[in-house]
Amino acid sequence: MTNVFTEKETQVWEYLVRNRKATAEEVAEKLGLDRAFILQMFSRISSKNWREDVPANSKQVGGSHYKDMALQPWDVMESLLTPAEFIGFLKGNVIKYSLRQGKKDSDDAGKAKHYIAKLKEMQA
Repeated sequence: MTNVFTEKETQVWEYLVRNRKATAEEVAEKLGLDRAFILQMFSRISSKNWREDVPANSKQVGGSHYKDMALQPWDVMESLLTPAEFIGFLKGNVIKYSLRQGKKDSDDAGKAKHYIAKLKEMQA
């Protein structure tokens, strides 16, 4: 089950995605948030199953080429497609990456799980 981050937690997570070596003090200062809150986030994301808590839009499997874009492709698609069309897109990618697993040198199982996480968020 995926737990969606609060707005503040998402800010911290997205800052850390772009600044992987940031300290709690740096994050607190840059985002204007309480250091104790930041330390709590650091503890949360260092837990064994931390990736299950991260919203699908805040992570990427196989690089950072989408996360580095000013506009996330999922956000654009979600804006332009109907909910049914977007869910169909997500399901199609789950099928594609599930069937392709092991045939290319990429983490297709991880990509399929990523699309499943986004699909669960859409259907919640």
